[in-house]
Amino acid sequence: YIYPTIIDHVCDDGRTALWHACKNGDFDLVQELIEDGHATINKCGVLIVAAQNGHEKIVDYLLSKGCDPNRYTKNYNERALHAASRRNHLGIVNALLKHGADPTILDDNKRTALEYAIHKRYNKIANILINHHGNRFVMNGTGFTPLMLAAYCNNTSIVNTFLNILPLQQILDELALLACRYTIDGNVNKRDQAYCYFENALNMTKPLCKCIPREVFEYHTECQTLDELARIREDDDRMRIHALLVSERLLITNGHINHFISLIIKQNSVY
Repeated sequence: YIYPTIIDHVCDDGRTALWHACKNGDFDLVQELIEDGHATINKCGVLIVAAQNGHEKIVDYLLSKGCDPNRYTKNYNERALHAASRRNHLGIVNALLKHGADPTILDDNKRTALEYAIHKRYNKIANILINHHGNRFVMNGTGFTPLMLAAYCNNTSIVNTFLNILPLQQILDELALLACRYTIDGNVNKRDQAYCYFENALNMTKPLCKCIPREVFEYHTECQTLDELARIREDDDRMRIHALLVSERLLITNGHINHFISLIIKQNSVY
């Protein structure tokens, strides 16, 4: 007889015997510890470490035994789905989603598993995660939506996926926000791309209500027509003010005032 206190004993490194077995991919030992030793499966991040190291058989087994796919563990800055997504473990991503992993959960860096897949161009995983998001694509802690991130990373395949599933107005607004970031950042290499996004937003959106000129924006207002936008194209200062006005309208309207404040702070450091 092995006492449960020994099986679940946490070593000096903060890990249990089951954790080490999961990390090393020792399926037989994992099975023995759980079935004969009754080891606690929702402890010390055993599912996360198995997902990190690509041990699909162990992940499947832990999930079949009731391991919580969304469990947060204080020693980790990510959940199991983040761990699998950012390391391109497709089979594990599928298994976690099958057992109820929530793709909208943020890790300690305020990112979803989808964002890591987009950034690393693990597009098979990205498309699977997109299908499980239920069209709930929120802005992350750094002010990027998944579409904005895909466009920023030049991940054309995923951009096209979003173009096919998102409402047109949402697409225009999110790409306009990306244009605002490029412009406020002073990103010369993205100047033409930013202008194109601004142009598309004006070309495919009904005229906006004229805003009241304010001193903080040097009494300028947001461009209402393509001609107005064309007249300021070569004026970096006016384009920056246009970007601030657009971002103010889109971010504050949608409850993201914190991201607008971040842009204000950023433009002060750039200019």
